[in-house]
Amino acid sequence: MSRPVVRRVAAKGQQAGFTLLEMMVALVVLGFLMIGLTQGTRFGFVAWKHQADAVADHDQMDALDRTLRQLLTQIELRGAGTQGELNFTGTLPMAVALGTRRADMDLQVNKDHQLVLQWTPRAHETELGPPAPPTTTVLLSGVERMDVGYWTGGDPGSTDSAGWNDQSNATEVPKLIKLTITFPAEDRRRWPPIVVAPAALGPEDPANPQ
Repeated sequence: MSRPVVRRVAAKGQQAGFTLLEMMVALVVLGFLMIGLTQGTRFGFVAWKHQADAVADHDQMDALDRTLRQLLTQIELRGAGTQGELNFTGTLPMAVALGTRRADMDLQVNKDHQLVLQWTPRAHETELGPPAPPTTTVLLSGVERMDVGYWTGGDPGSTDSAGWNDQSNATEVPKLIKLTITFPAEDRRRWPPIVVAPAALGPEDPANPQ
């Protein structure tokens, strides 16, 4: 009479546990859940980094846009200028702590695809010895080229480029100067042309240098 009782106990024990197949299915489901969680977290970090980079690029280019517009507000062109380069005498920003803020400047893209500003302060007195080398400030990296246009007439808002020349007349300040910064095709940055209406740079007062 004891044998049927043993069989019922064994059957009851089998129902209370998990089979190997059930354990494998549970592990597979858990693995898929972990993969989905990992991919979702990775996508979130990539999207956050992309947004942070875009905001940083926008802030950098916005600050550079304001700086270039300030530099070109009052200028005196030096020479006829070469294509893709702007040579002028202007006023340095207030942050430059020198005896004078007036300087000879060259804005160009160098061989390392950097937009650079080379500037040499204009001293009030005649310097003895060789002139000091210009200071080079890197404004932006990863630039394909820079095109400079000078407006000579016509409607500046027109798509017709007949009113724009790539060579300046050093005897007078152009009515408009247009800077077009071009990036490589694979670069996500895009920058609309900077158009500035400059004014002639007046004489500097030695008692109150700009």
